[in-house]
Amino acid sequence: MLNTEEYDLVNVNLKGRAWDHFKVSVNGESIWASQGRPDRQGTTGNWGSKCNPDGGSNGQGNMDVNVTDSVKAAIGTGGGIQEIDFLGELKWKRTGGMDIVVQLMVEDKTGRGLESEYIQTPAGCYDALNEDARAANPLEGVYSPEEILGITNDPYVSRAFCTSPVEKPTCKVGETLFGNVTQEVCLTNARPIQKYCSRGIMDVTQTHCDEDAKSTTTTTPPITTTLSCPFGGTLIGSKCRIPVSYVPRCNADQDFRGNMIVRGVRKDRCSRSPTSSTSRSWSCTNGQTFDSSSCNVEPENYQTETGGLIQTVDSNGFPVTPYDNEGSLITFKDTAVCTTTHTIEVEDEPVSFCVFDGYEIMEEGPGDHHPSVLSVIPDFFVGDTGDKTWKVNLEGYKCNPTYADIVGLERYTGEEVTYTWEEIRELDNHCQVYIDDANCSEIGRSCSMGWLEKQTDRCIADTVDYECITETALDFELETTNNVCEASIPCLWR
Repeated sequence: MLNTEEYDLVNVNLKGRAWDHFKVSVNGESIWASQGRPDRQGTTGNWGSKCNPDGGSNGQGNMDVNVTDSVKAAIGTGGGIQEIDFLGELKWKRTGGMDIVVQLMVEDKTGRGLESEYIQTPAGCYDALNEDARAANPLEGVYSPEEILGITNDPYVSRAFCTSPVEKPTCKVGETLFGNVTQEVCLTNARPIQKYCSRGIMDVTQTHCDEDAKSTTTTTPPITTTLSCPFGGTLIGSKCRIPVSYVPRCNADQDFRGNMIVRGVRKDRCSRSPTSSTSRSWSCTNGQTFDSSSCNVEPENYQTETGGLIQTVDSNGFPVTPYDNEGSLITFKDTAVCTTTHTIEVEDEPVSFCVFDGYEIMEEGPGDHHPSVLSVIPDFFVGDTGDKTWKVNLEGYKCNPTYADIVGLERYTGEEVTYTWEEIRELDNHCQVYIDDANCSEIGRSCSMGWLEKQTDRCIADTVDYECITETALDFELETTNNVCEASIPCLWR
């Protein structure tokens, strides 16, 4: 919501990353989008001449664009409180995504300012409170037990987007990588058909091998002779006919694929699955380095918009350069979202000895602020019962480095005495006599030992050196003696 009577919209910036058919709109009006054909995915806009921005400074889909005029046009010129409703839409196409931050700058017409300012009088009095005192009575939205001095020490997470060319399978020397993406094999030409006889002699028809049959004769009557062949052989007359053997056409780690067309040439081929591939080469936004332990990798899915496999080889075995439905070259890449957890080394908070009892409301009320401003003003402190509290007093505020009664020596008698903090504050200023004396001036000041409030570098009690100059008139006699010498030094000539 923007109160146009009090604030002007000065600047609107879109910063981040988006790719593959996206659109950012305000109040239903497109303000920035990729360009795509309306009959395809319906996003039309301002980025480049195609739907998938890449190359140049947009290699990672980086975006930093001013859309102030477009947003103002979408809001309109009506007065009063105007709604500004941002909507980011992503129309999926293979591997799309977006991560965009909207940065707005508004100017206050009234001069009252847009930020809450907490003024401490005397300066640093609240900052000087020790941690327990602030935790017991935290300021709403500014100081809290978890965020001492308004700074959180909790770990925070940053994100980066990374891309890499896909891992491509590779083959051994002499082999050819062939096939559609995800279906590649390593091919070699099958060896020519070679016949041989494992036994006997090859027939002139080269269809079988012949060898003499084995003859076995009995030694006891009746005497008989039997012919036989080895396993796989057929007895024909006195010969054994054995099937011809073939030399293997493929290596032991290959499969015979039969007749295949590769780059327009039909041959018998042998194939095996690739066992190696190229390595990924990651490039990340925000200067971040890819780390597999902190990155969620989304491999390329190689699918068309309808869910089919993208074809990279045609029916004649020639490579095909893939394009999408709108004529844009498809670049295969893996993507990753990487998160890094940053931890902050927390230094021990300086010890403070200032405490207070509670808050006293001194100023409250709506003043002359617009209701839209008042509606977002939080309570001043936890338990604030005021109607928009603007000023409070810290009741019971005291800074006592001993955290208890103070033991000292009586100035004139030297006896040990004990004072409370309140009694200390009521004691006379021992330096007052020198302050009132016109003949005395301060010549040095240092913080008394143990009284430096390190939280804000304030000194609660100073040791001050004074120098007092007193003028005194003294009478004295002055005696003058005159002595005149009448003589001369002669000139010497040579």
